[in-house]
Amino acid sequence: MDQVDSRYGFISVDHSQNQHDVEIFLPQVMLDHLQIVQGSSVLVQGLSDQQSQILNIRAGKPSTPPKQFETHFIATLRFPNREGILHQFLTEAAENKIGFELIRTQGLRGEVMADVLCEGVVTPSFRHFDPAEAIALELQKAAKAAGGAVIAKYPINYTAVERGLVVSTSYVTYLPVLRGRYGKVNISTQGKSFGRVFKNFEGELHIVRTQVDLSRMIITIDISFSELIPYTLSFKATDLDPASPITEAILETLYEHTKSGGKEKVNIDAVEAYEYPEYHPNLAEEHIRPTATIEILFTSKTPLKNLKELASLVTESLNNKPWCGAPPKVEIIDLNEALKERKDMGVPEKLEWSVFRKYLHNERYAFVDHLGDGGFGYVNKYFDLKTMELVAGKYITRPTDFNKEEINVLRQQPLRRVPAGM
Repeated sequence: MDQVDSRYGFISVDHSQNQHDVEIFLPQVMLDHLQIVQGSSVLVQGLSDQQSQILNIRAGKPSTPPKQFETHFIATLRFPNREGILHQFLTEAAENKIGFELIRTQGLRGEVMADVLCEGVVTPSFRHFDPAEAIALELQKAAKAAGGAVIAKYPINYTAVERGLVVSTSYVTYLPVLRGRYGKVNISTQGKSFGRVFKNFEGELHIVRTQVDLSRMIITIDISFSELIPYTLSFKATDLDPASPITEAILETLYEHTKSGGKEKVNIDAVEAYEYPEYHPNLAEEHIRPTATIEILFTSKTPLKNLKELASLVTESLNNKPWCGAPPKVEIIDLNEALKERKDMGVPEKLEWSVFRKYLHNERYAFVDHLGDGGFGYVNKYFDLKTMELVAGKYITRPTDFNKEEINVLRQQPLRRVPAGM
């Protein structure tokens, strides 16, 4: 019984002498799935593997090393949805010396049957070559007494584990497809045991594929995605005919103009398409029009040339379609270049070696964009994590006649809201 959610994350590495500091940025929704919050301790496997391109992350840390013949496990059980079933199962499990560290039913309940996700430790009553089978046999004894059954079971292996810490859950990006909120996991590891493949991430931020598996309570990170060059295509248009084949037309043009040696040069990795009513407070209600937005993340093994020209070709091709209304807006960006500039990403914490360089020295405001320069300094746009609004903050860089008391008064002033359209 797999319950999987796939998204994107980011990874970067910094090192000094034999110490490697790894930053992993995971979608906040994935951390929420596993109930991982800021300050949580996590376990990471895969960093010490010299060839591995897969990392596994899970919450918590083993409190004590397993004793002889003990097996840590995570399992899903299914019971009739009746009163007293969970109590009956736990009573039977205690008699069979099964210890639990986690039990979850939220979000897994059905009308007739209810699934229970549990994590713990078991000491099999007899030896078995297969740890998973030994877990199933012991859990099945307790589940059967309550009318239930074991649906999935997995032994937990705590070898080659690095410890990490969730230091922030306030990173925000506004890049197409990747927009959202991220939590950052910090891991420090020694150079001798550090995987060779991860050294390619030093000093730069790279996109990785992430996947959360609720049945195993782990987040898997695939770093092989970083070997490709990622791009996003953003499409926006109004007054389209219903059921217009927009995505199909975009892909057809994209493939046609990026062919190399008769083969498609790009691969589509993600598509997000949605429609919403676009309006302005000053316009009459009849001027509200449905607006279609499509965002496509695609990759190429080699760089694409002249992205503006490619976007123009897509726009021209769509304009010639009979179902296309107002001229669409099409933009294609190189995500690696966008991440280097970091204009669309922000962080409200101060880390000297962090790949995110722009911040306010507090826990409230996440950097969004640079607005402009003035006589005494410059103004940036920030996202207020408390009020959930865009605000403007001014840095005073020019020496002034302000005394310390006046400066303290200025520091206490709230940041101004950013006017619409900025």
